[in-house]
Amino acid sequence: MYLGYRIRSTKEIKDYIKKIVNNHSLEESFKQELVENTIKRLQELKLIDDLAFAKVYIEQQSQGKNPKGPLAIKASLAKKGISSKIVSALMPPTSQIPQTLHALAQKRLSYYKQKDNKTARQKTLHFLLSRGFLLDTAIQAIDTAGSNN
Repeated sequence: MYLGYRIRSTKEIKDYIKKIVNNHSLEESFKQELVENTIKRLQELKLIDDLAFAKVYIEQQSQGKNPKGPLAIKASLAKKGISSKIVSALMPPTSQIPQTLHALAQKRLSYYKQKDNKTARQKTLHFLLSRGFLLDTAIQAIDTAGSNN
């Protein structure tokens, strides 16, 4: 059932299987062999695929209501055991500023509109940086959003 809810990385599945196996009194070498054979079989059946997982994850996290920036996505994928080589190959170029980032900057600036312009820009910048966007990209999005007001 663990595979049924959403697509998962190999590390997530491996950690889950280890947790289940460790609850049983089995020989340590058998536990490791069981985990490795299970992962191998799931990969053969194409039930787990780190490349497909990373593609879906990046798309979901970079779009939507609360998009994350490239730094946050990379850190999250690293925690999930995705190699930096895969992440680098799949991440869109950081020089491109997605429309969602502009919309996010616009929304935050309008939220702080009762404050002075400098404070609104600082708070918006801090918010965008905390979401994992790069400094120069965030500043550019704030400038664009600010000029639209």
